Amino acid sequence: MEYKYKQLEDLGTVGYEGRNGWYVTGSKSTYFSDALDFWKSYLEPEKLKLLPTDAEMEYWVNLAKAENNGKHYCDDANTPLCNLTTGKWTPKHCENNPTCRTFVNTAANWVVGNGEAMIENLGLNLSLWWSGTGAVHDEILKNFSESQRPFLMYQYVPTTYVAQTAGMDRLALPNHDVKQWQGSEGVAGSISGIASDFTITSLRKLSSKRLKRFGPDAFVLLRKMTMTPEDVNYGLRLLPPLDSSAPTDYEQTACQWLKTTTTQWQRWLPLPWCPAGQVYSGETTHTCSVCQNPTHSPVAGMGLECIPCPEGKLTSADGVTCEFPPTGNEVLIDSTTLAIIAVVLVLVWIIMTAPVLYCLMQIDIATVYMERNAILFESVLDALELACGFLIIISFKSDSDSIQTILFVLVCASWVNIIGYSVYGCSLLRAAAETRSLLDFHSFVGFHTTCTLFVVLPELVLETLQYVDTNDLTDLIGVLGLAIDFGVRIKSSGLFLNTLAYARDLEQEKIAEKDPTPANPAPSTSESSGDLFAKDKEINELKRQLADSLRHRSTGASAIFNMCSTDSPADLYE
Repeated sequence: MEYKYKQLEDLGTVGYEGRNGWYVTGSKSTYFSDALDFWKSYLEPEKLKLLPTDAEMEYWVNLAKAENNGKHYCDDANTPLCNLTTGKWTPKHCENNPTCRTFVNTAANWVVGNGEAMIENLGLNLSLWWSGTGAVHDEILKNFSESQRPFLMYQYVPTTYVAQTAGMDRLALPNHDVKQWQGSEGVAGSISGIASDFTITSLRKLSSKRLKRFGPDAFVLLRKMTMTPEDVNYGLRLLPPLDSSAPTDYEQTACQWLKTTTTQWQRWLPLPWCPAGQVYSGETTHTCSVCQNPTHSPVAGMGLECIPCPEGKLTSADGVTCEFPPTGNEVLIDSTTLAIIAVVLVLVWIIMTAPVLYCLMQIDIATVYMERNAILFESVLDALELACGFLIIISFKSDSDSIQTILFVLVCASWVNIIGYSVYGCSLLRAAAETRSLLDFHSFVGFHTTCTLFVVLPELVLETLQYVDTNDLTDLIGVLGLAIDFGVRIKSSGLFLNTLAYARDLEQEKIAEKDPTPANPAPSTSESSGDLFAKDKEINELKRQLADSLRHRSTGASAIFNMCSTDSPADLYE
């Protein structure tokens, strides 16, 4: 039993309570001016005269006895104090007392011993008779209800008897005393210490814990279902009357109750879980509805109202967010178009990088392997800059502000720099390799450094301002990508300058070697031999430094130089 109890879940009360009690008819008549719904009234002889006499009740006693095959209903083990001759229990203070009246109990096994104890302990001028729960019981209720004559009897609520009996009110007994009822309820054959009202029964809803998993809608319905005493009594009054011979169709009665109490039971229905962009439409349709302009619903759930959009914005197509209204100049880019553009960018990167790597692989010198790694790293930077520029381009609108317009121009200039540097650099370095002169290459390096400083840097600054204004993820990615690109290219520009410095020193050395007239008198033979040796050593060191610096140049210039020349960088300047 304990195991089964652990498998149940308490879903709360049903909304109304169950309670035993004493009830009196005739509340709609003038009799109740005598306070017959208060227990102390039954201590007063004048008020007791309003109830039926023993002679009047004899008719009903005999009728009930006949209904029970000639036996009184108190002929039962639960009522040992009953006089089987009269069918009543009479307290000592009512013996030979004509002012006492009859209190009608129902079945002998209901509230065993309670009626006797309260009559005795409260000193009420009442005797106790058991009417049973058959047709005689129902007829008594109907008779006294129609006549609105006071009549005192036991009942339980909610029940059809109380709901269908007009003018029947509960008798006010002394407040319930828990200590009096502990261990005293249901004691037959003795008078307990009970002298207070009945306990209240909490009616609760229990369900299997598995219902929540396998029938969530039914689980929510049961948990939310509550009924007031008025709701229950209304349903009980829809049943056939007590004296009717018509069969009781509880299903039909429940259907009728649902049709006439729509507002009540609609509150029990489980609310649908609406997706983002929709809200619960209310009690009328019990569905989810899409938010209309200019409102939205950013999260899924059971929101009852859409959230208004900020001024100047309209609802998105899915109702989740708010957007600025279209101006007619935007170009919508779907996922397919984005994929195509990404493929194009990858192809451009491969076209710019693959020829250089291929040519480097044809040259069998040790420095090629270092150049190959440098080319791969620098080509990734080129691809990064292309991608950042693409993110800026797709967010550009024809009516954009000045920051976006300048960014658009700078991105175009940056792309020209990347592509032009690769194409023009290849032809320029090839010519330099053939003429063994770096004069044209000097101006090209200066152009590249200028583009790095005056194109990428402003582009980075403006993209940062754009992100501060929009707080958009696309702009943040652009800022990070441009920052990485700018930092690495600044370092590369410094290496370029070092390379040029070494190149100028080497050219000066070559000019000095070709000039037959020395600027100073020739040294002695022994000194000239030592100085020339030192000078050759210095020139070789400069050659080695130049070769090292060329390996670390930005973009593919160094590799292309090696690709287009048949000599190594050190041999080129000999």
